[in-house]
Amino acid sequence: MRRLSLIVLLATLVVMVSCHVELKAPVPLAVWGYVYMPDGSPASGAKVTVYAGGVSKSTTTGSNGKYKVDLAVPKTPVDVKVVARKGEYKGSASRKNVEGVVRIDVRLKKPVVKVRRKSTKLTLEVSRKECPVNETVILIGKIEPSLSVDIDIIITRPDGEVLRVKVTSDKRGEFVYELKVDVVGTWSAYARFPGTKDYAPSTSNTVEFHVKYPTTISMKAEAVGTKEVCIVGRVEPPTANATVVILISLDGGMTWLPLCNVTTDENGYFKLSLNMSVSGLLLFKAIFAGTEKLLPAEVERPAISKLPSKEELERRKKVEVLEREKERLENQVKELSEENKSLRAKIEELSQTILKLEEELELYKNQTQELQEETSKLTLELEESKRKLSFYTT
Repeated sequence: MRRLSLIVLLATLVVMVSCHVELKAPVPLAVWGYVYMPDGSPASGAKVTVYAGGVSKSTTTGSNGKYKVDLAVPKTPVDVKVVARKGEYKGSASRKNVEGVVRIDVRLKKPVVKVRRKSTKLTLEVSRKECPVNETVILIGKIEPSLSVDIDIIITRPDGEVLRVKVTSDKRGEFVYELKVDVVGTWSAYARFPGTKDYAPSTSNTVEFHVKYPTTISMKAEAVGTKEVCIVGRVEPPTANATVVILISLDGGMTWLPLCNVTTDENGYFKLSLNMSVSGLLLFKAIFAGTEKLLPAEVERPAISKLPSKEELERRKKVEVLEREKERLENQVKELSEENKSLRAKIEELSQTILKLEEELELYKNQTQELQEETSKLTLELEESKRKLSFYTT
């Protein structure tokens, strides 16, 4: 009884499944058409394959280029694709939502022969990685193999604007472009060769360079006493909290050694005092490493300071003593010279007096002689008078 019940249940299930299954027969589809060569002539003997609804079938065209294929597809409408080939020529054509009988013609095409172009390589360099604003940066490039061709240079400014320039490489494959940089910030550039029928395109590496404001740094060093050197300087344009590296040379500038760092104030000045354990000629140099917007800078000429040694200090003391003695002697010579000058003046005065007295003496002598002559004359006259008086008396 139980077995009979199972049989009845199975029979019922079979009836139910049969009621819900709908069997569909294949749908016939006829595809025909003509296959043409590229010049429009019939493509006889071409192999044709028709694809539709997951079904495919192949045939060969007749002497007039005609083909026909009968397919049985699951359902219609259906999309149909026809692929034809003859030798190195091939082509295809498609139709959508096809049913019944459809004509699809195919024109063969000559295969595109891909010529393998020679590879090229582009390189690009920049004349300097950091440049003052409003100056010129030189972009230097080369294409290999050496070709004289047009090269595109793509330049990106700090503000995002893109510049495109075209240059021509020389017979060595080299090219140069001079770029005036007028904006502070990071610039970038790369070169691109578009290619020719014989040479493949290529793109160079990207170069970056930084445009900054120019900077100068000044410094002087002065010895204070025998062991201390005072250094003062300035970074311009004025830059606050900038680090300046101080270097020293003990061999006349042949070798430079880092000495210390100093920070600028709000006006760009820096100052420091150094207690030195060496003596002799000392050279100092200051270097500013730069910032994001300022170029590095180095003093044009080293600052020079000289610290005396013990021997030199002793020599200086001796020189000072000798200089004081020299000054004393010079003062004495000056005093003697003044005294000599005074004596010479007195001698000259006495000489003038003597000369005057000699002139007066000569005058007195002349007057005395005249008086003597007058006296002699008077004496003669007196004698004559006496003689005459005596004559008359007698």
